[in-house]
Amino acid sequence: MTVPQASLAGRRILVTGGATGIGAAAVRVLHAAGAGLAATYHKTSPADDAPAVAWVQCDVRDADSVDAALGDAVREL
Repeated sequence: MTVPQASLAGRRILVTGGATGIGAAAVRVLHAAGAGLAATYHKTSPADDAPAVAWVQCDVRDADSVDAALGDAVREL
């Protein structure tokens, strides 16, 4: 069964934890649908074959890191 892809062209999305697991899958699907993306990673850098999105390092346990990552994401998008 083929699932139709909705176009997300013109949409801007921030994915937290985008380098691995479910977050990485979300980045791939959203990128394929045409969304502008910023994605965060903590310690594990994105895979070499990850989509070309705005990657931002972020430790969600640290409020200053979250503030900086959000500012970077806004500037990139």
